[in-house]
Amino acid sequence: MALRIKAKYVNGTLTPLEPLELEEGTVVTLAIEQQELAGARQHSVVETIDRLREQIGEINGTGFRPTGP
Repeated sequence: MALRIKAKYVNGTLTPLEPLELEEGTVVTLAIEQQELAGARQHSVVETIDRLREQIGEINGTGFRPTGP
């Protein structure tokens, strides 16, 4: 039997985000696929845009400085 489920890793423990129909003590094999958080990705995109705007401001002499979130 193969299942694909989401789980959350907290304090050294993986916790399934949905119920599993397994008997207590069942041994399983895990294949871990890390998911990037949308907020973390968005934050890095905003930082990149701000850095680019700052560099453009320095190049064209406007002195642009990002306001930040």
